[in-house]
Amino acid sequence: MVIADSLEGLQRQMDRINEYSEQYGLNINTHKTKQMIISKENINGAHLYINGTQIERLKQYCYLETIINEQWSNLQEIKCRMGKARMVFNKMSAIFKSHNISLDTKMRHLRCYVLSVLLYGAEAWTVTDTTIKKREAVEMRLYIRMLRISWTARITNKEGTRDFVYNQTHKIAISGTRYEK
Repeated sequence: MVIADSLEGLQRQMDRINEYSEQYGLNINTHKTKQMIISKENINGAHLYINGTQIERLKQYCYLETIINEQWSNLQEIKCRMGKARMVFNKMSAIFKSHNISLDTKMRHLRCYVLSVLLYGAEAWTVTDTTIKKREAVEMRLYIRMLRISWTARITNKEGTRDFVYNQTHKIAISGTRYEK
């Protein structure tokens, strides 16, 4: 990954990398090399070249299991994380449905394996009221599914829900901190 503050600077860096690589008999694969311009403004007509070959421009890219896009928006990444957390929860459903495993152990598994997937990379998210509400909604939905509460119970994500979950789980941790009345 090469980062620059301007297209001209990036072109200079790529030319130098290409020059030094060729000195050691290495060639840059222009079919695998991609470029992305991250900006709040829409920039068209910006092209990067290596040995006269134009490099393909991407609108989004997955790097270290995190989706990066041109607008630096994290909404798609948050949706992806929510889907992955649900998938992990569904794969572990045998544990969460078991009558032989204590509620405390189920909570530990949920926090350790499912919520860690949900919150992977969260330190880089732009925190807004919408992202907080979405995260809390998914988290509460996972708790409610683990407790096998029917969807017809019409439980909302308000403070009353936390009281309900609190009463059901005997002082379990919600959002990583102890929730006490």
